Amino acid sequence: MKKMNNLLLSSLCVIVLTACGGGGGGGGGSAPPPPQNKTFTVGLESIEISRISNDDDIAVDTAGISSDTLTYTQD
Repeated sequence: MKKMNNLLLSSLCVIVLTACGGGGGGGGGSAPPPPQNKTFTVGLESIEISRISNDDDIAVDTAGISSDTLTYTQD
């Protein structure tokens, strides 16, 4: 009788563990979204700078600064 109980208990454990599925690791099955590219233009038209100590304006030559297109890729 004791062997029969052990056999039934072992069988029940195997059935329960099999029914649980195991192996996780899977998501919803859908692929991740593709990377997104965002393009924008950056430029400088004017700038105002002043000294903290006496509030005098500081002249800045912006002639050498040009605008350009940037592309940002978000994964």
